Amino acid sequence: AGNIFVLSSTNSAIIINKFASDKSLVWTRNYTNDLDITFGGIVADAAGYIYISGSEYIGADKDIFLMKYNANGKIIYHRNYTNPGFNDDAKGIALDSLENIYIAGTVNDGNSDDIWLGKYDITGNLTWFQVYNSSGTNSDYGYRSEEHTSELQSH
Repeated sequence: AGNIFVLSSTNSAIIINKFASDKSLVWTRNYTNDLDITFGGIVADAAGYIYISGSEYIGADKDIFLMKYNANGKIIYHRNYTNPGFNDDAKGIALDSLENIYIAGTVNDGNSDDIWLGKYDITGNLTWFQVYNSSGTNSDYGYRSEEHTSELQSH
């Protein structure tokens, strides 16, 4: 069995706990933001890197973030997606088989909340994003992202 990661938060900190398969605590890390911070999700890859999505205030705006930690709990990078003048929120996070990172969340365009899906490469660079606003509603929310593959089987 593998490691277990537990995220918790206060208004100004995210706490990351790593437990070994025997349930002993390996390490705890804190990331703080004096204004406000919330986590969206966590995922680990086969090499033991940990990816965390969430939202934090940078100045007056709440922005989506992506953080990467190594297996020892050292932060590798911290990236923000900024939508100037508006508050945005990240929820789900997933990895694909090529180690691309996907974050699902919500962005505000001033009139409505819209679903946001962003794709990051392994080094944390945003390679593309898509915003979706369904007709007839001002409240669209993205909560989860997941890679889905299927194989056709012949009989």
